[in-house]
Amino acid sequence: MASGQGNRQRREHDIITSKLSPEITEHILHLVAAQPGVIAIRNLASATQACKAFQQAAGGRAALALRAIAQDQHDDLVVRGLKVLRSLGECAVPHIPAIIVRLKNSEYKVSKNAMRALLALREHAVAYIADIVPLLNEDTSHVRVSALVALKSFRGYAIPKAAATTSELDSEAHESVEVANALMRALCASEQDAAQHVAEIAAHLEHESPTVRRTSLLALDLLGESATSHAADMVARLGDDNDDVGDTAMNVLGDLHIHIASHATAV
Repeated sequence: MASGQGNRQRREHDIITSKLSPEITEHILHLVAAQPGVIAIRNLASATQACKAFQQAAGGRAALALRAIAQDQHDDLVVRGLKVLRSLGECAVPHIPAIIVRLKNSEYKVSKNAMRALLALREHAVAYIADIVPLLNEDTSHVRVSALVALKSFRGYAIPKAAATTSELDSEAHESVEVANALMRALCASEQDAAQHVAEIAAHLEHESPTVRRTSLLALDLLGESATSHAADMVARLGDDNDDVGDTAMNVLGDLHIHIASHATAV
């Protein structure tokens, strides 16, 4: 009897630790929970086989994961679904738009796991760069950070040239639209042509809106070395009357390895 109980526990563990939707796992365990002895063990054996079959079918796992990330009221399910998509590799590529939607989630753990899924798929996610750039303008700090990390991961990958023209954002979409569009053009331009777009972004560091100033700093951070020629303008933002802008400036200067002392007169 003890051996049978041990068998059952091992099979339960196999089910619980499988990378399936927790809804499916819980349903299977519920079905066998009331079954005594040998019947329960046989049912668990069948359930374990079913789990393994699902695991081997990436399409089935992706479908379950999509169902999980659609659960607005269940953040833990969303996180698990994102982790499954992250593990599926190229099979998850068609679902990148759904992952990007979760990048904007108000819950940090959801946004973080969406960002991790995009990092795993970055070779393909770069084609959706125009959908991620606007998130640099979000009010929620962890959404901005997740978007920035995802965008930085695209360095070294070819960005679709069409993105510079087809992704022009509506001026009513958000107040940093000019910065976002200049950033897209800079990312898609040659090194020589990018300079004028970088300068256009830097000019917005003096914008009356703190949101636009903050987004401009993040855009320059994303552009990396090509933005360092505007170091003095970024250092000047350390003294910004908006604390959020000042904090962002400090982070960006650190990311770009800009020595503040060299531009102290700008503060």
